[in-house]
Amino acid sequence: NGVRAAALLQEDGACSSNSAAASAASVCPPPPCGTDGALRLGAGQMLSAPPEAQLRMGQVVLQVRPAPDVSGDLAYEWSDSFFSVPAGTPDGGGITLCSAPPLALQDALPRHWLHARAVCASPEDARCTVELRAPFTLVNACPCDVLCRLNPPVSRTLLGKEKACISDATQVPELIVANGRGGEVWVPLGGQAEILPLCLDSEGCFHWVCNGKPGKTRCRWKHANCIIAVLDARRRGEVVWHFVHAEMRPDARGADTALRIAAQSVMPVFDTVAEDLSLAIALRDTSGSLTSWSLPLQAITSTRSVEEMIELEFRGMYVRLNACRQGRELMVYAHTWFVNSTGLQARLFQPWGPGPMHPVPAFSERVAFLPQVRTNEAGDSVIFVQLRGHTPVEVRVPDVDSAEAVSLTPLHPCCIRTEVLAL
Repeated sequence: NGVRAAALLQEDGACSSNSAAASAASVCPPPPCGTDGALRLGAGQMLSAPPEAQLRMGQVVLQVRPAPDVSGDLAYEWSDSFFSVPAGTPDGGGITLCSAPPLALQDALPRHWLHARAVCASPEDARCTVELRAPFTLVNACPCDVLCRLNPPVSRTLLGKEKACISDATQVPELIVANGRGGEVWVPLGGQAEILPLCLDSEGCFHWVCNGKPGKTRCRWKHANCIIAVLDARRRGEVVWHFVHAEMRPDARGADTALRIAAQSVMPVFDTVAEDLSLAIALRDTSGSLTSWSLPLQAITSTRSVEEMIELEFRGMYVRLNACRQGRELMVYAHTWFVNSTGLQARLFQPWGPGPMHPVPAFSERVAFLPQVRTNEAGDSVIFVQLRGHTPVEVRVPDVDSAEAVSLTPLHPCCIRTEVLAL
């Protein structure tokens, strides 16, 4: 289903029948006009505003809303007006626009949000491009389906708090806290920020940077997996660490209400503000069993784009995925996975956890995520592969673009090959 937006040119409030007034980016008919003087743009289409609709060269006043045929034939209200060229900014950071449902249904239906970003060389430039996108997009680059909950319920238990001096009182502190999984959180002066999920290092410490100077703090509560950092504006250089144990609460609606993003698919989110959005991830194996839900990830952050680890528990084993943010897009992916292309009932085994040896779960047909790769006495990285009904066999993990011979049984010679895929 394509996302469509209608744009109203406020200069005269009417459409022009001249095809030069509204041209599409591709070879297709001009956008159709509505009875209210609106232009309907399909997904991926472009509108070139005619000169008579411009306040000056490149400057147009716009309003948007979802087209009725993609919103259940409901006429959503127009968004607030906005300029195509943001005042005083050569490259607009973007604004989030809200379109409300009809007044009689505002308690039953969600609001529809869009993010508009203007790109132009300078405010005086006669050319300006306004891109309309979903406020947030989740990309599933995994080889299996991913389940997602938006703003999931989390219970928090305060374990204790500590005060610490992190900078000279004469300086304005600029504090960034690392969550131990690859992510960073900026703490505003005179405000607070939550670092969730938090992973302590081998010494039980978490790390932070204040005014470019790195530091670390030891946590006295080993079960802490969340910190709320409060940066006092009146006492510069002083921070209060609130140590918290957070855990996911069961959703009363059940797992069936979770959003499912198919393998190698994209899910745009229109019914929430991305700055307030967090999400949890889970997987379902081929037998229908669910992993644990991850602790929530923030949809977007104010710090640089980094890779974060997502850890899921499944029957005493851990499945590790990764997440990477690029602007208003968050991609979930796996570094490595195992594909059974033999046509046999071959599967990975894991020699730790409950029992001496147990199978690694498969979350898609013939696909399993590699567990933590072990090292044998010779220093080689190894995995264990089993032909169902036979003893697991230790196999050296080959280098990229190379293969390693393995005999699952004397009658079943195979090989394992490592390849790099571009997703």
